[in-house]
Amino acid sequence: MKKTVIKRLLLAAVIFICAFLASCGMKDPYHIHAFGDWRIMSEATCTKNGLRERVCKCGEKETEIIEATGHNFGDWTTVRKATCTDDGLNERICHCGEKETRIIKATGHDFSDWTHVKKVSCTDDGEDERVCSCGEKETRVIKAEGHKKVTDKAVAASCAAAGKTEGSHCSVCGEVFTAQQIIPALEHKWQEATCASPKKCTVCGKTDGEALPHTMENGKCKVCGYHYKAVIYDGNAVRIIYKRAKKIGSDGTRLELFFDVENKTSKTMMLQADAISLNGYCFSNISMSYNIISRTVGEISLYINEFDSSLVDADKIEYVGGQFKVLDDATMTVYDTAICTNVRVDKLGTGGIPANFNEKNKLFEDSNCTIYYHLLKKSSASPSQANLYLYFKNKTNGILTVQAEALAINGIGFYQLIASDAVLPMSIGTVNINIGDFDFKKVNINAIEKLGGQLDIIQNAFRSYKVIFANSDKLE
Repeated sequence: MKKTVIKRLLLAAVIFICAFLASCGMKDPYHIHAFGDWRIMSEATCTKNGLRERVCKCGEKETEIIEATGHNFGDWTTVRKATCTDDGLNERICHCGEKETRIIKATGHDFSDWTHVKKVSCTDDGEDERVCSCGEKETRVIKAEGHKKVTDKAVAASCAAAGKTEGSHCSVCGEVFTAQQIIPALEHKWQEATCASPKKCTVCGKTDGEALPHTMENGKCKVCGYHYKAVIYDGNAVRIIYKRAKKIGSDGTRLELFFDVENKTSKTMMLQADAISLNGYCFSNISMSYNIISRTVGEISLYINEFDSSLVDADKIEYVGGQFKVLDDATMTVYDTAICTNVRVDKLGTGGIPANFNEKNKLFEDSNCTIYYHLLKKSSASPSQANLYLYFKNKTNGILTVQAEALAINGIGFYQLIASDAVLPMSIGTVNINIGDFDFKKVNINAIEKLGGQLDIIQNAFRSYKVIFANSDKLE
């Protein structure tokens, strides 16, 4: 039994020795390892190396380090927004869960412009404020500068007005430091009216009422010696002297003119007026008819029935002219035609051309006349009628009478026209054309842009020619 066991042990030992001698562990310089595939022993992470291994059939092992991969972060995301005063925070995360952060610096305040919160006064500080988009407010003080005292000068009382004592106040805020006291007005010292001047205060010069009527004899006042210098006509039959003008009615559309007329003949004469020129503007709607006894001087008056105060200031008449007819009272035949050129009136002011008498409204011009648009308005006579007013400048030495045949207003034609106004030599007159069939629906009288027409010009009652003007540009 023991021998059998010993044999088996010896056999096993021989086999082991043979196997060992036949293996790679033998000091065999010609042996080459034949490794198998790599096997991961530990995975590499973002921060730690990994390990892999391969084994030869002889049992020899070879290992190799797998380098750490490093973090692979995603995009930055906002964790906390930056404000005007506090930093914000951005964050990004690796797939391993590792986080990385960065600071977003505070933006600082973005203030609006300064606005007044409290107005500064002379005694109280003011305050300005500006506001950030976050709601934060910033203020600044505007220092009060104090009152600026100025003196209110004393005003002496007169008979024309009350006076005042000296005072003072602040020129900035108006606060009164010393109030001015009223000094009652003095009493006037009146000088009684004469025919040379009205009732007048000798201290302040104020007048009250009108001068007394002159006591005229042959154009001269027997009391004060005043005589008229506006002799507008002096012919064989009559001598006409302009005296004064007086507005009639509250609307001022009528004007009364006063004249002294001397009849130089031995007959009783009748005087009629066809036209009157004031400051170069002619008016033809005249009411007047007087008998003048032979060898006498009498005061007469005439009425201008369609007076235009925009053309002539009745208180500042500087030039007077006109056309009168002198008729024999017995036969009613024309004894004389008195054509008065524009005569300067002594010390009666100045006249002037109205503002809308300008080149922009010129419709026609030749050597005889220049025609300007003036005004279009509804007629007071009928709701279906209108009146067109033209300024007419007579450049000739004769009287020009204007008649109308046709008009085109804003492209609409009108033919029922009435006009026969006369304009004196070397004068500017207003020509009134009555339109009997005016259509207010087709033409806006407040927006006249184009005006054309045909007029007949009659020179000195016998010679006539036509004036045709095409549609003008926009009128003013």
